[in-house]
Parts: sequence; C-alpha cells; structure tokens
Amino acid sequence: MPNPPGCTYANTIEERIRVVQQTVRDCACSV
Repeated sequence: MPNPPGCTYANTIEERIRVVQQTVRDCACSV
C-alpha cells in the first residue's frame, strides 16, 4: 500500500528519526 502524501516511512533508525521530525507535523502516520 502506497504511503499517504507527506508521509515517509524510513527503514533505518537515523533516517526514521529525521523523517519523524518532519512528518509528525505534516500528517499523522499510522503504522
């Protein structure tokens, strides 16, 4: 299933932390 617009799911922890900071205010990503 494609990710919602503005949401990015990262595989690596470093990437994940970085993405969360941007994504959390753009949209709520449910995993």
